[in-house]
Amino acid sequence: MNNMLQAYLLGYLNTYFLYDKLRTKSVSPIDYKIEATCNYLGISGNVKKLFSFILKYIIRYIELPISIIIVLYKYILLNVNILFYRKKTNTIRKSLIVLGFNSPISIFTNVLSSIKIPLNQFTVVCNKSNKKIYSKYNNIVIEHYLSYKDLYKSFILSLKTMFYITKKYKKRDCFFRYYSSFEYYLMYIFLKRLDNTNKLFYINLADKWSYLVGSLEIETTFIQHGRVEDTPNIKKIGTVNNAYYINEEQKILCEKYMFKNKPICHYRTNLSFTSNHLLIKDGLPNVLLVANLLFFDKENVIIKELCQRKIHLLVKPHPHDKNLEKYKQLQMLYKFKILEKNDYPKVDYVVSYQSTLADEYNSLGVKVLIYNKDMDISEFTKEINIQLKTIYE
Repeated sequence: MNNMLQAYLLGYLNTYFLYDKLRTKSVSPIDYKIEATCNYLGISGNVKKLFSFILKYIIRYIELPISIIIVLYKYILLNVNILFYRKKTNTIRKSLIVLGFNSPISIFTNVLSSIKIPLNQFTVVCNKSNKKIYSKYNNIVIEHYLSYKDLYKSFILSLKTMFYITKKYKKRDCFFRYYSSFEYYLMYIFLKRLDNTNKLFYINLADKWSYLVGSLEIETTFIQHGRVEDTPNIKKIGTVNNAYYINEEQKILCEKYMFKNKPICHYRTNLSFTSNHLLIKDGLPNVLLVANLLFFDKENVIIKELCQRKIHLLVKPHPHDKNLEKYKQLQMLYKFKILEKNDYPKVDYVVSYQSTLADEYNSLGVKVLIYNKDMDISEFTKEINIQLKTIYE
């Protein structure tokens, strides 16, 4: 099988091992993705039922032709652009390259800032459609360094990918978003051509981008964002030269499950507290709930419980969650603040799912209570009450 296609498929298949509900088969991939889509869009109630029906019984079955049209459009457009922007990859030398494709700019900046390299030394690899997102960085638009042959090769391989995945996995899964394989293969070709005077940094876990990086011959550096769980079914991504881990525990898990080698070990610097003016200093504890719409059902119960206590609650949405309507609706019932992407106040206590942010607060000496995604939430709220009593005392 083509190495590029294999890397893309491994990233797709790892989805089943990185999410508890899929790994334990407590929910089907189809229902899981429909639920995640509705949560992302902030859809609920009867509208959610109707939208879920449309997704499951209509959109799901026309995903392939729609994706083909999207990829064909991109292919034609890039062929036209090459007439005006063609450059050579051998003009890129001695650069600190960073993949800039699938991370919100707030996460991207915070993670890069944690390894003590000035941000102005990085060059972000992006495409024309997301160049503006990384405008404050030095950036490279990959379309400027590709040939007609590269476009054709990626186009054909993207078509093969879409037909292969549809044929093999359509009965159990949906919403593959495999139209993104076109840009993925273009990136693969671009990075393979970089000479070894360049160094590549990336922040992805075991997804399609990490498998791409694990096969490169230039010097590579992994900067951890997100936790690696004890999930032995993950196929190792390959080798990397350097790694910046969150902590010692994560170092052990990454080396055990992700890498074929043991990279030179570094640790990310601690989170810097910001927006402390949002804290209320009246003797009552300030409690941070690290939120993620994937776990909103549990968060709903936790928020209700916390707001019955004598505390000040702050909710930190996940940067990927753009529609915060569900949290805003809860604000009408309960008193709490919704934090912005760059707000990291020095709270007294943190309640969270197993997240990188919880690890970072814990490393700074803040008390953290983690809930398991599969645990009984009523039992967890009892534990919250016990822990909060220690703060009062």
